[in-house]
Amino acid sequence: MLVETIDRLISLTRIAVEYEQRASALAGHPLYGGLAKAIGRIGEPFVEVFNELLGRLDDQLPRFAATHELNLQVKLKPPTTFESYTEAQEAFRQRFFDDDYNLRSGDVITERFLIARSEKQVGEFSRGAIADNLAAGIFLKDDWFWSVDAQGWRPLSTLSL
Repeated sequence: MLVETIDRLISLTRIAVEYEQRASALAGHPLYGGLAKAIGRIGEPFVEVFNELLGRLDDQLPRFAATHELNLQVKLKPPTTFESYTEAQEAFRQRFFDDDYNLRSGDVITERFLIARSEKQVGEFSRGAIADNLAAGIFLKDDWFWSVDAQGWRPLSTLSL
């Protein structure tokens, strides 16, 4: 039973660390970054519990022959990001799904857009580049965007970043 319990803790820790790695890879994405940020560091409580248990076993195992006791109690602290993960998941749902949980289409999914100022096209840009250029003041909210889904020019201020 001891080996099975420790094996389960190791398995949970691996899964949590894998989620953390995936979140780290997605964190810079303009659409999924908010959701990814919320699940970042979700593995920390598992790693802390595992390391604490290993430390206690290091202390207890040399004395086990005399004491015949091992303290294997673990207390997993809930991830501190759980609430923010729930909020991010809801924001993700509202952005990508309608009220009936059907996947939205259109510019919420599109990743590349034509940008124009007045009547002159500036070029084609990714959603992340558009967000960066808006933040830097290179693009203006009253510039225009066009995408395959939009099938027309719309104010950049209406593009969900």
